[in-house]
Amino acid sequence: VTIGSEVLARTRPDVRDLIVAVAAGAAGAYATARQDVSAALPGVAVAVALVPPLAATGILIDANQLVLAEGSSLLYLTNLLAIIVSALVVFLATGVVPTLRLCFQSPRIAMTTAGLVVATGLIALPLTPRSLEAAESSRLQADIAETVDDWIGELSLDVETIDIDGATVTVELTGLD
Repeated sequence: VTIGSEVLARTRPDVRDLIVAVAAGAAGAYATARQDVSAALPGVAVAVALVPPLAATGILIDANQLVLAEGSSLLYLTNLLAIIVSALVVFLATGVVPTLRLCFQSPRIAMTTAGLVVATGLIALPLTPRSLEAAESSRLQADIAETVDDWIGELSLDVETIDIDGATVTVELTGLD
């Protein structure tokens, strides 16, 4: 079974994905809190963050790619927690949920909120090294592409792919020359 690039893109979440989910949750919550904003916005914001990783997880489980499914499940969980926490913050900030009264009336709600914030922080921990690794890989790819461009000079060639495997770099070029 061939796994498409869109599914594979959701198997290595990083901090950028967390930031997108926080923004989606905040946008959705803000739209819910404001009556002058379209009622469709919260659903769209949440669907954009939750449906793709959940669909990828199902596809990967069906393809028996359980290691990759773990990555897309982590992305789903990351997005879900980030949406909940950012929506809660927006609801508290806009006064939809009265902050002090809520905490004093129900310690259980205060503990649940604290637990969600801690869980989101704990999920951010494994995402940070992945972000750093992705940034390093991107920098290395850019350096290699620049070196190859210098090397081919004025020839009519384009870099098709760059594959890095340890200390071995394979560059595929296409063009008239």
